[in-house]
Amino acid sequence: MSGVSIVRVLFLNTLFAPHVGGGAEVMVMEQAHGLQAAGHTVAVAALGPEAGTQQEMIEGIPVYRVGQQNRYFHFGPDHPPMVERLLWHWRDRDNPAIETPLREVLRDFRPDVVSCHNLAGWSIAAWRIIHSEGIPIAQVLHDQYLLCAKSTMFRGNHVCQRQCLDCRVLRSQHRLASAMVDGVVGVSSFILDKLVGNGYFQNARVRETILNARSGGLPLSHVTQLHRNHTGLRFGFIGTLAPNKGIELLLAAFTKLNLPDAELLIAGRGNSDYESSLRNDYNHPLIKFLGYVKPVEFFPLVDMSVAPSLWNDTLPGVVFESLGFGVPVIGSMRGGIPEMIVQGQNGFLFDPERHGALENLLSMVAGKPDILDDMRKAAVQSAGRFFDYHGWIAKYETLYRTLCP
Repeated sequence: MSGVSIVRVLFLNTLFAPHVGGGAEVMVMEQAHGLQAAGHTVAVAALGPEAGTQQEMIEGIPVYRVGQQNRYFHFGPDHPPMVERLLWHWRDRDNPAIETPLREVLRDFRPDVVSCHNLAGWSIAAWRIIHSEGIPIAQVLHDQYLLCAKSTMFRGNHVCQRQCLDCRVLRSQHRLASAMVDGVVGVSSFILDKLVGNGYFQNARVRETILNARSGGLPLSHVTQLHRNHTGLRFGFIGTLAPNKGIELLLAAFTKLNLPDAELLIAGRGNSDYESSLRNDYNHPLIKFLGYVKPVEFFPLVDMSVAPSLWNDTLPGVVFESLGFGVPVIGSMRGGIPEMIVQGQNGFLFDPERHGALENLLSMVAGKPDILDDMRKAAVQSAGRFFDYHGWIAKYETLYRTLCP
């Protein structure tokens, strides 16, 4: 870079729009736009289902779409047999097939720094190739991929306290390989502490937590009408309907309680069979399954949202989005959720393994709905840091400039 302030940043992630699998794709897009607006030169390298490497423009961002270098496109709708999936994960330990296309991308774009995000499909071979080109690596941690082949450390409806045998084998090289990373960022303190505590990133010159942020300002400023003129109290859940999200824990807790003045609204989709079983098992007059609803349409309908995750969700955006709409949150003490909720101020925390803990909180809030008046104000105030978009971009600018030679 030799003293100039403009940085060429290549973002490397598993997927990129229009293929979106989760929050990482959203954050890469947000950051790419923010750095581009600040005068930096950016591009994205992501995987796609088509063979070869295609170059395209997505919302003004140059994208190198590299064809999946494994047995099949792991991120599509197909669900291959177990043997095929195991072979895919075996190759994804350190996949040499990505070397040629990734080197071509690096030599064509010539980045000053590569910002690595989700590595699934690229594998840790990406670190080795980037390092061998003499380019600094910033690794942004969104999940537990470096510890767990499923990226979740969650099995049999329980958080894994340690790596299982499968993950010890499939992740045997990752700790040592992480020494090639120059700077590491956790999108929550939970995920950064988890990896560093397991001996990763020992050579990183920078280790810091940068909480995710969104552009566009506080969501509440975009709401034209709050629909809280209903009688009684409305609890709400929005997100993917999946076992690890704790949706059954919430539904079971609500149905156990006799709360005639409370409703539970469920927004989101999931596996069709699983979703059907939920609707059948929890067919209750005060529980409403709404299907997919946009957050801007959902949050104004509810008085308090619930994030009952069973797994260690790194930093679920649904929590800070809820706060940004002025909706307090009941959240589980999992992953990065406790970093967003201040007990009794903008919400409540509970241990999902403690019997009756969620029921007690639902009952308490339903019995004292007036406590939500002050909590709504505190929710909006606490959400400000998650919508300080320019401050968030500035932190990453500092990181990338620090790592550049």
